[in-house]
Amino acid sequence: MTIFNFFIINFIILLAFLFNFFIYAKVWIGTKKIQKTLRTQDAKHVDVSEIYKNLSKDYEPKISFKNLENDSRKINKVFDLYISITSIFPLLGILGTVLSFIKITDFTYEIISNNFSNALSSTLFGLSAAIFFKVLEGIISGTIEDNNYIIDFLLKNNFKDEKNEKKINN
Repeated sequence: MTIFNFFIINFIILLAFLFNFFIYAKVWIGTKKIQKTLRTQDAKHVDVSEIYKNLSKDYEPKISFKNLENDSRKINKVFDLYISITSIFPLLGILGTVLSFIKITDFTYEIISNNFSNALSSTLFGLSAAIFFKVLEGIISGTIEDNNYIIDFLLKNNFKDEKNEKKINN
């Protein structure tokens, strides 16, 4: 029965790994799409006037700011799911460890060594997956924060401009 629990927990870790990797790919593609929209091709820093030209009502819009903001919100929600799943991996490893030790009924060398190796391998898989996804999180989180900052900046300034225009027109 212990071997069965060992395979179930490791199979769950594998499924969670594949699902989380799929989510990461979705976040990566969406983040890069938003980043490409917010930045000109050769600019290393944000060219706000160029973004305003693309988003402004006075110009022929190339980008819908509402769509850009919605895409960013979706990416942030998916990224939050990614972070949550990443935090589950060490817990799954510990669960595999506990289940392996609970099933020890006879204290013979063979049973203890078999259960001990199963327990440690579950922990190893869980921790390895968590470390792997934490590294990937570090790679993409800066870009997500940068995109969010630019969108918030544009949102605040866009609303200020609309309020000022209403005051001037009245």
